[in-house]
Amino acid sequence: GIIDGDILAVPTLDVYRRFRKYIPNASNLWWFATPYSTPSGYGSIHVVCVDSDGDVCYDWCNVCGGVRPFFILQS
Repeated sequence: GIIDGDILAVPTLDVYRRFRKYIPNASNLWWFATPYSTPSGYGSIHVVCVDSDGDVCYDWCNVCGGVRPFFILQS
């Protein structure tokens, strides 16, 4: 199978890359659990997100949008 167990989470960028062919685009920008920053914290006011076209980008934490929880169940 494509997964080893059931998953319920806010996706990270890595999870999105792995499963994006199964995730339809949303009408609004949504955030990942992946920060857009360096280990020093530079850029910590940004988050990685995906826009309504499916393009991965980053934006301010306080812009319109939100998280998009998802779940995957073993078949």
